[in-house]
Amino acid sequence: PASLSVGAASLIEGNDGTQNVEVVVSLDIPSNRTVTVNYNTANGSAKAGSDYQAASGKLTFAPGETSKAILVPVKGDRLGEPDETFVVKLQRAKNATIADGQGVVTIVDDEPRISINDVSGLEGNSGSAPLTFTVSLTAASDVPVSVNFATQDGAAFGGQDYQATSGTLTFA
Repeated sequence: PASLSVGAASLIEGNDGTQNVEVVVSLDIPSNRTVTVNYNTANGSAKAGSDYQAASGKLTFAPGETSKAILVPVKGDRLGEPDETFVVKLQRAKNATIADGQGVVTIVDDEPRISINDVSGLEGNSGSAPLTFTVSLTAASDVPVSVNFATQDGAAFGGQDYQATSGTLTFA
């Protein structure tokens, strides 16, 4: 008999609203019989209701068809977070076997990431010299991005080895 497989998929999250990720279910060979299979989504690091909308149903392959798509709505947000995943599972196939019954869907976060460079300088014997840190975004943002900063003691001590500072940076 023909074998069913569900593929992996990914989608860039977006900032608001929903958009559909397409998960493809395939038969390895055309069948001369009608093939059906049930599917449902299951949480991974992405959670139904907040990151995507749960989906379930039944796919029907007419004789000769070898591919069907499942559309799962993914919710956009403005949270900086790691990429998240959920799965689409196949069950109870009729007139086919299930070769690969679980496809991983990755929701790729698109929020810019903030980074700061390392710097070093010679201490000198008198006076002071500024050290300049560069703070960067991995991508431009369509809304202002703010980040708080503060120095922290390590091997050097504020007030003794350096002048402690703190504040907020805002990227337009």
